[in-house]
Amino acid sequence: MRTCLDSEETNYAGHLPEMRRPTLESTKAKEVTRTPELVQCRCGCGRTMTETDDYGRPRFYIHGHHGRKYEDPKQYKREYNHRNRRRRHAWRWARRRKLKVKLILLRGGKCEWCEMPYNGKNAAIFQFHHSDRLTKEFAAGNQLCNYSWKRILAEVAKCEMICTHCHILEHSEPF
Repeated sequence: MRTCLDSEETNYAGHLPEMRRPTLESTKAKEVTRTPELVQCRCGCGRTMTETDDYGRPRFYIHGHHGRKYEDPKQYKREYNHRNRRRRHAWRWARRRKLKVKLILLRGGKCEWCEMPYNGKNAAIFQFHHSDRLTKEFAAGNQLCNYSWKRILAEVAKCEMICTHCHILEHSEPF
């Protein structure tokens, strides 16, 4: 009995020549290449784009233009700020308090004149007094949210941390 492997007409895989595997070129369908047409974005911005995306799906809007409500792009930010006004205010309030406590602890945790200690609940009585008003860039106690930590530290380095009582005595005239 003669097998396929005994034949001289077999290829390297042991198959007969007429049973060849199909090649990539023979199975590939001939694609028709056409240039996609340019269409305008439906949002009304006037920009053009191709009519289909990379997968052949139809496109109607440039990415990010779908559902535009306002002509002015900054109006979205104004609307967001208006809707989230209370949440933003609460975040700033909490951050301001956290930064002030951090500064109080960095400066020793007590008034530099009368040595009243910080006890974890009396952060409101501590103020930062500028000895030299000419070097003052901003009020270090009130505007903590508006500046970076590096800039706050530079400003607080110019100040003395004193309690409210000592600060009032410093700025008032004796009578």
